[in-house]
Amino acid sequence: VIGTSGTELSRVIYIDRGNRDGIQPGMAVITPDGIVGKIARADRSTSQVLLISDPQSGAGVLLERLHLNGILKGSNGRYPEVQNVMSDEKIQVGDRVITTGGDRVFPRGLPVGTVESFSPDRDRDPFLNIKVKPAADLGKLEEVLVITEMVEKSSTQTAETASAAMRLLSTSRPCGVARTRSLSGSSNCCSLRIARLLRFSATLQRCS
Repeated sequence: VIGTSGTELSRVIYIDRGNRDGIQPGMAVITPDGIVGKIARADRSTSQVLLISDPQSGAGVLLERLHLNGILKGSNGRYPEVQNVMSDEKIQVGDRVITTGGDRVFPRGLPVGTVESFSPDRDRDPFLNIKVKPAADLGKLEEVLVITEMVEKSSTQTAETASAAMRLLSTSRPCGVARTRSLSGSSNCCSLRIARLLRFSATLQRCS
């Protein structure tokens, strides 16, 4: 990570890899702790990442305990929000939120965060406004990984895939080294093959 927007209106970071390294807009950006965002723009040697906390972001998510689908949207507040969950659902603070894979950006089963609070959505009755504390610390990012390939494949080993992915992402690597490795896995709609994970490390700075 080499920079950040440093504003509340646009929540983006910049990384020191671009299209010459195979990075393209729409690719998922994650850490071993959880999802971060997706590539919004890729230049030759740098890329802009739109964080999940940005109001323009979105991701398909699942409230794991209740098996409820929703849409994670950024907000102008501190935390992103899960939308499209009915107000009569038995949500609890601390409920774990993971990706569904349905948005075709993030593979299924990756950590998103936990429910921080919830209340009736006055603008979207009868739905809830569910605020989610991200699993990844978006304010202190120093290293991120970019998923450069997802492959459709039917299977039943979703949990094992996500667990294996997290173990792979947690492996320590030297700064700026691109790694090539495959991981086969699955979900109801698609599976992840991490064909290449690019890990970036640098001093975090603010950009004007």
